[in-house]
Amino acid sequence: MRIFILAVSGIIFLSAPASAQVFKCVEDGSGKIVFSDVPCHGKTSGRPVDASPNTIDASGSREQALRREVQELRERMNKYESASQASRSPSDQQSPRIDSRACEQARRSYDIEAGSLMQNRAAIEAKRSAMYGACGMREPTRIEIRNEYRTLRSR
Repeated sequence: MRIFILAVSGIIFLSAPASAQVFKCVEDGSGKIVFSDVPCHGKTSGRPVDASPNTIDASGSREQALRREVQELRERMNKYESASQASRSPSDQQSPRIDSRACEQARRSYDIEAGSLMQNRAAIEAKRSAMYGACGMREPTRIEIRNEYRTLRSR
């Protein structure tokens, strides 16, 4: 039992916060500032510095402020983009990307896939979508009508 009490008291004693006094010393000739754990001596003048830890935890309020700022920036960016998009015609919006190297490569890849001997419809559609995306163009609306009814034949 004594060992347990000694162990607990030792843990409590060792876990106590360490504290030391800090002195700020200024040399009279050069004005150099030195922080020390012993009082200033010689040609230096100084005073003790309060080195107590900061007990205010503002991490939550800081995070909230950062979230608010990010949200405001997103709103401003969305307003700016919507204003610039509204003032430009669709052809103006597409023109910078149509001449790009990525667009040219995607167009060439689509042409090769569409003209190959072993045509895979899914691969061709994927290359076509990639081409439209790389060129900054909106894919045209596609309407597919499949007539899957059978005609009745008389015997």
